[in-house]
Amino acid sequence: MTNKIIYFNQKHCSIIIVGLAFCTMLFGGCQKDDELPADVSVKQQFLGSYIVEDNDEGDISSYNIAIFDSNKGNNVIEISNFGDLMKVNITANINGNKMTIPSQTFPNSKNTYTITLTGEGTLTGNVINYEYNFFVDEKYDDDWDFGGSCTATKLGSN
Repeated sequence: MTNKIIYFNQKHCSIIIVGLAFCTMLFGGCQKDDELPADVSVKQQFLGSYIVEDNDEGDISSYNIAIFDSNKGNNVIEISNFGDLMKVNITANINGNKMTIPSQTFPNSKNTYTITLTGEGTLTGNVINYEYNFFVDEKYDDDWDFGGSCTATKLGSN
């Protein structure tokens, strides 16, 4: 058996380098998107009008909310009349049957304090069970923080 030594000249090295660079650009450019599209059928199941039973630390109240698609992202919905308190729409992120309300801060109508909202929930059939927390700016009143546990039932889904 004889050993053969292969010598590369400058032309061979240039071809190899160009080939490696091409492969790196072709395959190295593939990456996972930060925001994958939601399963449309699941996201659509969240949309609609709901009657909410809100247990706010023992004080139970009922009110209506509306959930609709948002132009703020593929996995984002908007909710009107949240907590029977918010006069602006809040956003929530959808991942499968899970709903996450990211931290959102809103000024009151007179700009004397802010309210920060967070929450999360799960859709099962035509019912969303979720919990939320409101935090009021401490400059105004640090004793006004509160939260609730809700059951929202889609209207017209008997």
